[in-house]
Amino acid sequence: MTDFYIDHGCALYPTAYMSVPTNSGSFPQEGDGKAYGGGTTPAVAVATMDFTGVTAAAGATFGVHGATLTCVASGASTVQFNAGSGSTLAANLVTAINAATAVPSVVTGNVTSPYLKGLVWASASGAVLTVYSRIASSDLNQATNASCTLICGATGNWTSPPATTNFSGGVSGPWASFFNVAALTAGISSGVSAAGTYGGVVATMMGAVVDGDKIHVRTKRSGSNITIAWPASSLTVTTRNKGTLAAPLFIIFDNGLKWSGDAGVFVMTADASASANRYFTMPGTNGLKQVWYGTKLTGTTCNWRIEAQNVPQTSNYNMRVGAINAAANFLDIEGLEVSGASGAYMNNTNSAYAYFTLQPPQTSSMPRDAMALAVRNCVVKQKGRRSVISSSGSSSAPTGVQYENCLFDHTGLSSAADEAIVNSSGYNAGVGDGKIFLFGCTFAGFPAAANLSGFNAFSGKRTQFRLQDCTFDNIKISGGTANGGLVGASEDVTNPNVDQLSSITVSSSIGIRPFAFENRRRSFSWFDSAAPTTTGSTLPDGTTTFSIRTAVTTETNNVTPWNPVKFPRMAKHNSLADGTRTATLRLLVDNNIKTALGSRDPYKSEMWIEVSYIGTDGALKFVTTRPLPTDSDTAISGGTSGDWSAVSYDVNGVTHNYTAYEISVSCPDVETLTEAGLVFCQGCQSSSVDNLVFLDPEWSLT
Repeated sequence: MTDFYIDHGCALYPTAYMSVPTNSGSFPQEGDGKAYGGGTTPAVAVATMDFTGVTAAAGATFGVHGATLTCVASGASTVQFNAGSGSTLAANLVTAINAATAVPSVVTGNVTSPYLKGLVWASASGAVLTVYSRIASSDLNQATNASCTLICGATGNWTSPPATTNFSGGVSGPWASFFNVAALTAGISSGVSAAGTYGGVVATMMGAVVDGDKIHVRTKRSGSNITIAWPASSLTVTTRNKGTLAAPLFIIFDNGLKWSGDAGVFVMTADASASANRYFTMPGTNGLKQVWYGTKLTGTTCNWRIEAQNVPQTSNYNMRVGAINAAANFLDIEGLEVSGASGAYMNNTNSAYAYFTLQPPQTSSMPRDAMALAVRNCVVKQKGRRSVISSSGSSSAPTGVQYENCLFDHTGLSSAADEAIVNSSGYNAGVGDGKIFLFGCTFAGFPAAANLSGFNAFSGKRTQFRLQDCTFDNIKISGGTANGGLVGASEDVTNPNVDQLSSITVSSSIGIRPFAFENRRRSFSWFDSAAPTTTGSTLPDGTTTFSIRTAVTTETNNVTPWNPVKFPRMAKHNSLADGTRTATLRLLVDNNIKTALGSRDPYKSEMWIEVSYIGTDGALKFVTTRPLPTDSDTAISGGTSGDWSAVSYDVNGVTHNYTAYEISVSCPDVETLTEAGLVFCQGCQSSSVDNLVFLDPEWSLT
């Protein structure tokens, strides 16, 4: 594996690449990326040829770096030179070389069919021709590359042709630009002429990058961070077509390791008020894998920053990083900060648009265990009301994105609205491998009264959504967009993997929730305050009492007797002798749920328990309180609050009243010293996710 280097806008090169030189001091204008610029000074390879007493007639050829120019009597094109003698011939060759679109054979970069004029520049002093490489590279010395010569061919059309001259003196240096923000003043090939199509991460004349190589990016120079400003017009920068899953291409934002003492922040800025969008995209080659790696400097800053300035007006996003093709590509992003000017919070007041989008690729062949986009140790600081992360797929091309240890800080947001974090509309419509996972992420800065919907519009089928070890401010765990919650309104209710939440801390008026596990069919969580607890049940510390609660989401037909919420199995040992036992579960039900049921108690088809146990014959037994279709469906029996100290609790600052119930079922012939498991099922819902059901996990087997 080889290390390459980008020193954007470096002072090693006195004039811009492809500018018109004024003298030999105008060189070099670019490097081959093979050296960082310290120690040995980059230099160009040079060759001279004396044409005193020399004549070239039509049909003669002249070779530079393997590119051939053909002599014509007059009217030379960009692959020809005009006939002449002595100083006139030298001048004609200068004109031809500096305009030549002939293709050299020595180029070791990734520009397709490069022009000779993009590689060299010529001047003449009398009859002496001097050709300079525009690019500092040891690969342009004849000692390294035999084609690096000036040579007179078709000698029958030459009079006294000079001997072949070799190029020498080339010393490698870093690439001069991350990517160019304006079209080059002269084209270097037919395919590289627009802004954003040339630079260290895209097309370069020299420097042959292969799978597994590392491209290091300087972040600071002379005490100042290095900044690249995107143009006001729309710009798409397509990265190099390199990297595999086994050998990714690494683009590393240096933290003072390669350029000692210059640990800074590489900043890309964009005027977010402009209507044009800006894209970083991956090429469409199937199976491509790249890693864009920065360093998290503090909890809120990184050494690679995208600054969106002003307020977006008409665009859906103003900066997008990812892949927008149907190929199976994979991208890792680490240590990226997205913020406003100088790292301030972006002040997006337009509710319809986002500053920044991370767009994973869509692929019809993505492995089930693969993530197309992995985002690690990143920071997003945004006051705006719209999502800053968007993920989407299609009916035939699912996608997967994973966020790890990221901070999404909305400090300063004055009002809450839906879609404040992630808008994933159309994420994966119709296929079964789409997924969005978040591990160890923090979502901070939302107003205390927000209770907003953090994740919206999972409209796809069988998309897995998982949160683990995440922390939130003032966001409900579930409820969909209509009620304020994390999960979306249009999920596939048949998929048991749609929503999985675990080890989550949520700070809100309902109380701190140090951990939670939820999806559309299973729910478990614990509050350390403002929630009913029981003295008979404790957390693993052995002293903290707790209870289990559910808040049923309220999208139409989300929870029904045929699609109930099922709590995790709660185990208990039969410490009594063989015999028939009674399993009993105590619970508190919000009276608003009763109201939604027509002021009646829940029926056995709406709340029931399922108990599994080992019978005295050694067989697995199963009993339930849910009635069969042929049985009568009656209300569950009333109970006592028992260890619950009250049946009235505040939820989001509003007093809610509860009714105590007990659900019991007979378990015939339970074998002694065996384990029994109880699962509570809820098949009814209400008009608000604030209407809770609390369970006593210390169910009894008597």
